[in-house]
Formats: sequence, structure tokens, C-alpha cells
Amino acid sequence: MVTEVLVEPLIEHGQNVIDQCKADGNVIRAAFWAKTPVDAKWYLYLVIDTFDADGPKESYRKLYDSWAKLLNPFVQYLEIKLIDKDDPIARSVQELAARYGTNLATWLSKPRLLGTLPCDELYIYSNS
Repeated sequence: MVTEVLVEPLIEHGQNVIDQCKADGNVIRAAFWAKTPVDAKWYLYLVIDTFDADGPKESYRKLYDSWAKLLNPFVQYLEIKLIDKDDPIARSVQELAARYGTNLATWLSKPRLLGTLPCDELYIYSNS
């Protein structure tokens, strides 16, 4: 099995997705890349306030509207996953961010369980 590497352009373009979503009025509580042992692929997770209230269809429509505004997005739309702020995964990543400091991006390469999500590696964006 080939293990995908999280490269700097993915991190930078992930930040572009986050910034565009915020510019469009979406509240993002946390954002992170996680690689699971199941498929060894990185996914960008966005923790949003309205996922449960709006429902998946509307939440992903809003995400698509923001993502489509980016010129030549390096992060593919299907590489982005939305989760509600009250999801166990969201709570776990927010606890990790608080432990390591929310003003700095955090890279964790030790396998761990985020709520219900097993992950081999994790990159948490700063909240600034």
C-alpha cells in the first residue's frame, strides 16, 4: 500500500478553502487534515456550527459554493469532509488543539483515535 504524504501545497490550499468558507460567512471552529489507516489518504475536515442544523445536503452545498470560487483549487472537493461542532471527532481535535496551543498549527504523527476516527497522522490548523 502506498502512503500518501501531506505536502505543503495541500496545507496552503487547505488554508485557502478555510479562508474562503469564512469569507462566505461560515463559522469554522476547527480545521484539520487526517490520514486514516483504512485508506492511507489525507482528508481535510472542517468543524462547522451548522452541520446538524442545516443538514448534510445544505452544508455541502455551501461548501461547494465556497470551494468553486477558488481558482484552480489544489484540494479536491471530495477530499473535504464536514462535521458538526458536537461530533466526538470535533471535540477530540478541539481538545488536542487546546492542549498544544490554538495559535500554532500542530502536526501529530503518532496514531490516535479522534472520537470515532482512527488516524495515523494529523495536522491541525491554528485558529488565528
